Parts: sequence; structure tokens; C-alpha cells
Amino acid sequence: GKGLECIPEESGYAACIKDVLAWHGEFPGQWEKCWERIMEKYFRTLEHQPFHRRNPGAWVGIDAKINGAFIVLGLLYGRGDMDSTIIYSMRCGLDSDCNPSNAAGILATTIGYRDLPGKFRSGLDRARKFSYTDYSFDDLVRVSEKLARQLVIREGGRIREKEQGGPCFIIRQNPVTVPRYEPASDPGPFDPDNRYTEAEREMIKAYSCKSFAPEVGETYPGWEIYHAGRNSELTLLEYDGMDRVLAISPMSPERSALLEFTLENLDVSDEGVGPGAAGRDSARLTFSVMAEPGYPWRLNVRIPVRGYQAGREQFIDGALTGGWQNMEFTFPVYAGKIPRIQLEVIADDHGNAGRAYIANLAVKTVRQGSAAISGARLRDRITGGILGQFFGNLNGLEHENRYTVEPGNVAEYIPDLSGGAYTDDDTDIEFVYLYHMRETGRYLLPYEEVCQLWKNHINDKIWCSNRYARNMMDLGIPPPFTGRIALNPWAGFNISGQFLCEQFALVAPGMPQTAARMGIHYTHVAIDGEPAQATQLFTAMISTAFFEESIPGLVAAGLKAVDPASEIHGIVSKVLGWYNAHPDDWKDTRESISDTFWNGEFGGPGGTNGYRVTTAATIAALLHGKGDFVEALRMAFNFGWDADNVAATVGTIMGVLRGEEWIRAQGWKIRDRYVNDRRPGLPDEMTIMAFADMHCELAVRVILQNGGRKAGTPEGPGFLIRVQEPVNIERLPLQLDRTEELRDQLMPVIREGLEGDSLHMAKSVYYAVCLGLADVFATESPQRWQPALEAFKPYYLILCGEEQWSPAARAGFRDAVYGKKSPD
Repeated sequence: GKGLECIPEESGYAACIKDVLAWHGEFPGQWEKCWERIMEKYFRTLEHQPFHRRNPGAWVGIDAKINGAFIVLGLLYGRGDMDSTIIYSMRCGLDSDCNPSNAAGILATTIGYRDLPGKFRSGLDRARKFSYTDYSFDDLVRVSEKLARQLVIREGGRIREKEQGGPCFIIRQNPVTVPRYEPASDPGPFDPDNRYTEAEREMIKAYSCKSFAPEVGETYPGWEIYHAGRNSELTLLEYDGMDRVLAISPMSPERSALLEFTLENLDVSDEGVGPGAAGRDSARLTFSVMAEPGYPWRLNVRIPVRGYQAGREQFIDGALTGGWQNMEFTFPVYAGKIPRIQLEVIADDHGNAGRAYIANLAVKTVRQGSAAISGARLRDRITGGILGQFFGNLNGLEHENRYTVEPGNVAEYIPDLSGGAYTDDDTDIEFVYLYHMRETGRYLLPYEEVCQLWKNHINDKIWCSNRYARNMMDLGIPPPFTGRIALNPWAGFNISGQFLCEQFALVAPGMPQTAARMGIHYTHVAIDGEPAQATQLFTAMISTAFFEESIPGLVAAGLKAVDPASEIHGIVSKVLGWYNAHPDDWKDTRESISDTFWNGEFGGPGGTNGYRVTTAATIAALLHGKGDFVEALRMAFNFGWDADNVAATVGTIMGVLRGEEWIRAQGWKIRDRYVNDRRPGLPDEMTIMAFADMHCELAVRVILQNGGRKAGTPEGPGFLIRVQEPVNIERLPLQLDRTEELRDQLMPVIREGLEGDSLHMAKSVYYAVCLGLADVFATESPQRWQPALEAFKPYYLILCGEEQWSPAARAGFRDAVYGKKSPD
């Protein structure tokens, strides 16, 4: 009632709130009926949707009246309960972060901070700055109180500072003055003299999209420009051999310029379209950029698509690049809609706001074709990949870590599985996953099931990051936290991102995006960051190999699946350059890899167990193998380091390219036997063909679940696969170890765990110690922290004593858990 007194009675807002009050009276216990009345009258009618008259596809949900209605609904049906008030306002939908925030803010003001339920206060970090501000929670309270004091005095009230219990505010109750009603359609007379003076116009520091010449919009339709600085050009230029160039500068060192793509629907590009094209799967953003020497700038690309992160600042410096740089981003498209792509032009680190030169700006949707493959050929290729992986892995074991300083000298090689195949960690962890994927009918198993699979089947014969992840599971830490760099010291470099990914690509033929999603879902159990880029590189290459026969073509497909800002992308690009310079001298390439990437040790990104030399050696072996199955595997052995890992990936790719029929025609000895002596709970023995059949069965499911269908082919019954273009599904995290993200996720878990049993207390200590929060919780909950430290000590050496932690990290762990003493 008091709120309604403050707004014009004839306004639509007042009418809407009165309606909500009436509907609440009509349906006091049925909030959904009240919500339905609001939607029917204020959302679904043309009277309240003026934009819909001009654009039948536009139904505007961010509307002041509707927001107010949902806030009031939450307060009425919440009946003074914080949880219920928030939930009702949120479940109304539309602007569902704003409305519960307002409803909860009003209710919490009536309750007061002291009397709020503890859970609404316990997770509050009072010192942390809010995003894009210099204010913490305590700063905000202090400033708000200061403003409140000023308003009380200004409106005729008084403040007694020395009252018992704190200051006393005597607030003058002023009568409500209702403002004059001005509808948007008739805002009243306009004062023609109320215009900017020339001096005031000079103070405007930015151009808007309407400031630019019409040719800008005609040349680059759909792009709008905001906050462009006064150093921008309002027309298109010719610059450094390029025409139709935009010259955009940031508004200031603090305020960047923004180019935003606003079209949702585009005509489909003919690029890549063949007979039987099956629909739109992706879109591609391309453009060229340049900076004047001495005037660098930074570029940030944002493409808000689920599961895709394009946002990564790149430094554009004309003095370094010496010319135009071509940029390309390929990303998934959902429901046929192009997202609002943004290019942000940012001043450099010194605040210099140089001009950004941008040309050839284009967005195209790419129709993905459908590729036909017979059932027999599909099985042939998958089985070929399995045999190739076994050859590489098991024949490569004798070369594992034998050749580090110098390359190997394997002169001849004959693939041999005369004793059959057997479990090894390069293949058998995937076996556990795929076996249960077939049993459950799901190819992305929930992480709680993945954790249980490890506890049931994967306990021995695992090393490095996988061993550490398994130890973390004993502490109650689930995936994917077991693979986060801040919590697992191997996770940032370990090669299991490569050697645990190949079989997922075998069951996603011609679907590299699906292969990557499967691969990183499972490899994230033990790795993150750059190793996850390796997962996407090799799953894309293997998946693409079902329909692409050239090795350079497969490497190009792999590069499309990798974050352009990643080390993995740079490693592959360097190896390509070395190979192209000396295609007949593999030792020269090997020497370049060793000099550039190897650190001479076992651990770390450049170690034998790291992604740098392993990725480089795999790509080099494929290139120097020049499409020859045996030669590619011989190269993999000779490049060395973790040679069985390298050879397993090389063998998988070459096996898919050649197929089982070709492999058997070579006369190599292959015993049809697969022995499982490492993964209890799975079959102790099966044939290699049964192992391959499991993959074929899963591949059929994946094909059908991703838009494919059964179809006849010239070679017999088969499938029409909706092929996908390789794209980078997961970019590098903006903060590689995700510490801030993990703190946000795990602070409530830590607090709850400190109140739990000994295992939960121990887990809370580990999280807190790894995330630099030990002092916070030791101060906040001293009575719970000390028992929790005791609960964690049995796990200390196996986790915090791991040598892959830096000396500083180990010292920090020791001090947090034992003080300055050494653990027993």
C-alpha cells in the first residue's frame, strides 16, 4: 500500500501492482495462478508488447511492470520467509536474477542483518570486492550509512550519536509527493533551447553506431559500434594494402570500444556443402586486424555459446606482427541462432589507446554435410583403430622413456600381436568407461558414477596424475575437482589428456565436436588446462580420420579444435614449420623439439611426462611417417620420450585410415585375445574382436543420438552421419588453476565439511590449504579447525608431500597443517 501511494494512480505500473494484489486475494495459496494472470495480461497481449507490433518475433520480457509484479508476487506468497520469497520470484522466470534480488532485499531490510537466518550470512566474504567496482560488502554498508545520515539531516531529522546501544536516528515523516504522470507516448513539451553547447559537445568522448557513415553499416551489416573514441574514423579507409578498413580507438584507457554483431539469423554458406546436407551445426567469425607500430592495443573476443569460451585477450602490436593478422573463430550454433558476438578494443597495459584497424569482418553459418558409411566399413575403420592403438601401445612399451637425450635407432619394425593384447593404462582406463557406457546406454556418465567406477575398477597400475586423482577420491574429493590444477599438482601438464582420449573418438566417427566433449569429460578426472587442449586436438584428428585421408588435413582439423591462444596450438604449428622446412629429415625435427620443448626432467610441461614433447613427437611422427602405417609407428618409437603413448595415438590414427581389412592383409601376427589383468570387475578375458564390437555398438548409438540415421549405401546397409566441423569446445580457463572459481564453489563445501565427520573435515582442510584459505577458516572456526587438522594428517604425506608441488607450496602446506614442524 505505501509503495502504491508514491506513484501516479493512472500509471500502468500502479494498475499492474493492484492487479497482483487482487489476484493474490483471489488465489491466496496458488501462486502459479497469480503468475498465469500476470503473464496473460501483461506479457502475452499486444497492448503491453509494443515492440511485437513491429517485430512479430520479439516478446520483451524485461519490462518494469512485469518485474514489479514478480517482486510483489514473491513477497506476498513468501509470507516473510527468505527462502520462499526468493524461490517464488525466481520461478516466475524472465528477469529471474533481478526480481528475487529485489524481493529479498526488501524483505531482508525489514528483518535486519542480525536476525537473518545464519545461512544467508555465513558464506559472505565481507572483504572481497564486487566485480567492476572498488567496493566490498563492508565498504558498501559504510557508504550507504553515510548517505543515509546525510538524507536524514537534509530532510529535517536528527541523529543522537551517544545513545545507549549506538546512534539513534530520529526520522521526520514527510508527506508523499506523487510525481506528475508522463506516459512514454506523450512525454510533454520539449524545450528547444535545452541542447548541448559546442563546448559541451567537445566533452563527449565517444561515437555511437549512428555517428558512423552509412557505408559502414552497408559493408558490415549487423555490426554495431559502441564507445568508439574520438580518434576513430567515421568512414571506411584504405590502409596498408587493405580496403574497407574500420579504424576504431578505445574511448579512454578505462573504457574500451565495442563492436557487436546483432543479427540472429543468416543465410547458410555454401562452403562445405555436399549432397544430402543435413543442417547448420556451426558458424565462423573471420576478420583481419592490425596496429600501427608503436600504438599497440588489446583485442578481446566474446562468443557467448554454451560450452564455448572465446574470450581471451590478445595483444595486437604492429611492431611485432609487421602486418595484418587473420583471425578465425568457429563455434557451435544452437537452435539456429547466432549469439551476440563482441569484439572489444582495449587500451594497452600502459593506457595507450591506439587505433585498431579491422577489415574483412564476416560471420557465416556453415551447413554441415551428411556422410554415408556402410556398417561394414564403419566396423573396419573402428577395428583398425583398435588394432593400431594396441600395436603402438604394446609394441612401444620396450621403447618407453629409453630415448630422451638422443632419438631412438629403431631401423626396422614389424607390428606384432602374436601374444594377443592386454591391459595397460594407455588403453584400459578407457576400457572401464566404454564398458559402462555400453551397459548404461549413456556416453557422458555423471561424475559421481565416474568416481565409483574408479573405486571399483581403477586402483592399481596407475601413475602420476591418475594416481593422485585416485588418492583424492579416497579423501572424498569427486571429479572433476580431482583434475583441477590448484588441487592436483600433475593436472596442469600430465599426458593423460592424450593417452586417455583415443577410444572416445573411435565411437564418434566424423563428429569431432562430440568426440571432444566426451574426451574432455573423462580426461578432466585427472587434468585441466593445456592437457585438455591435447584431448581436443587428438580426438578431432581421430574422429576426422574416418572421412579425411591426408595427414596434413588431419593436423589442420586438430588445430581447429584447439584454443588458438594455447601452447598446444603453438607446439603443433612449430612442428608443422619444422617438418615443412625439412620433410625428409626427421632427426632435424626431433632435435628442434628437444631444444625447444624438453626440460631434461620427468615432470613439468616440458618433462617426459609433460604435454610439450609428447604432443610434438606425436604430430612429428605422423608427418614424417607420410601416411605409411609402419613408418609412422617406427617414427613414434624413435622420437622417444613416452614412446608407447606417442605410438598408441599414432597407431589409432593410422589404423582408422587403413582399416582392419588392410591390416590383416599385411600378414602380421595377431592373436584374437584381450587379457584383463588390471581392472577387476570387468571381464578377465575377451577377444580383440569383441573389444572392437563394444566400440562399434557405442558408435552406432552416438551416430543416432547426434542427428544421424540408418541408411543404405552402395556398399550395403549403413549410416548417414551428420558430420561436424572441428571447433574448440573448451578454451583455456582465464585463470589456469581456476583458484577464484574454486573458492566460489568450495567455500560453502568447506564450511559444511568442518561441521561433519572426520572424512569431511579432512577434505575441508585439503581444499582450504590448496586454495590459500587455511588462515581464513582457522580464524573463522578455530574450534572446528584444530580437530579437522588432526583428521587430515593421515592423508598429508600422500597428498601434500607429492614432489610435483613447488617447494613454496609444500612449505605452505606444512605450515598450515603442522606449523613450522615437519610431519612425522
